[in-house]
Amino acid sequence: MIDLPRLFHRLAATPGAAANSWVYLTLFSTMLPSVLNCLIGAVSLISWSLPSLRRWMLEVIPTLDQPGLGRTRNLVLLAFGAQVFFGTLLTGGALLGFVQGAEAIAPFALSDLLAGAEVWVRALSATGHV
Repeated sequence: MIDLPRLFHRLAATPGAAANSWVYLTLFSTMLPSVLNCLIGAVSLISWSLPSLRRWMLEVIPTLDQPGLGRTRNLVLLAFGAQVFFGTLLTGGALLGFVQGAEAIAPFALSDLLAGAEVWVRALSATGHV
């Protein structure tokens, strides 16, 4: 079991201590699938927002194994690459905005967040659920 009140106090007192690295690793490892999901969503949104390109690609891709279609194959690869590139830019911009927004409110919200979490931990530990 994790002693959450002690953990919250340790995070508030020494956020950069090596003993806290597992907390940050846990938070980061859960963030990776979310970022990947956001990237897939952004690429899908770009693909959905260009219906004429999508229809062209659906018509052309089954015929790419025929000889003499190297230029068309390159155009399809360029279209896929552009969707991934702009989806990555969109995802990176959204994450950058999220991180900058979190950094702007973090000094004010962290102490309140830790105090609120401590209240919940004490309430749950009084009921025997923690």
